[in-house]
Amino acid sequence: MKKTGLFIIFLICTQISIYAQVPKKNYLTFGFTPPSPFSAAIYSHNSDVYGGGVYEEKPFFSFAFEYMRNYFIPNLYLGSGIAFTQYRFEVKTFFHPEVPEQIYKQKLKIVSIPLNIKYKLSKHFFATGGGIFNFRLSDVEQGYFDYDNNIFGLHVGLGAEYQFKNNMAVTVNPYAQINNLSSKRYMDFWQVGLKLSVGYGF
Repeated sequence: MKKTGLFIIFLICTQISIYAQVPKKNYLTFGFTPPSPFSAAIYSHNSDVYGGGVYEEKPFFSFAFEYMRNYFIPNLYLGSGIAFTQYRFEVKTFFHPEVPEQIYKQKLKIVSIPLNIKYKLSKHFFATGGGIFNFRLSDVEQGYFDYDNNIFGLHVGLGAEYQFKNNMAVTVNPYAQINNLSSKRYMDFWQVGLKLSVGYGF
C-alpha cells in the first residue's frame, strides 16, 4: 500500500514536471513602458511648414494587459488586449524677432487596442509586430494635434524572454510604433520605447 502511494505521488510529480516543460498555448501578460531615456514620443510636421510650432518630445509612459495564443504554426502567437498611454509635449511657437517665444505644455492620453503577432526566434528571443487602434481621451486642442482622423497605426519590435518553472515569464521588448497612417495627415506621430512585461502561460 505504501509503495502504491509513493508510485502515485511519483506519477503526479512527473506529470506536473512535463506540463511545466511543454510550451504553453495561452499567455496573459501585463506590460509597462516606464518614462526613461529609452522612451520618446516624436510628433513633427511631415513636410516643411513656414511658421509652424516646434514640438519637443518628452518621455511617456504606457501600460497594457494582453492575451496571446498559439495558432497552428509552432512558435507563432496572435493576440490582442488593451493599453493606456500618456504623452507629454512642449510646443514652442515659431521664432520671430518681434514676437516673444511662447511655450505650451500639452498632455495626450490614448486608449489603444493592439493586434499583436509574436514569433519566437529561439528559446529566449522573439520578434513582434502588428497593428494598433488608438482612441484619444484627453481634450487637446485640434490645432495642436492632428489626430482625430488617424486612429490606426503599426508597431514592430524585438525582445528577450525568460520563463520560470512555475509558468511565469518576464520579457524585455524594445519597440517602435507609428500612430497615424492616414495619407491626408500633415503630422507624423512616432514613439519608441522599452516595454517590460510579466506573463503567465497556461
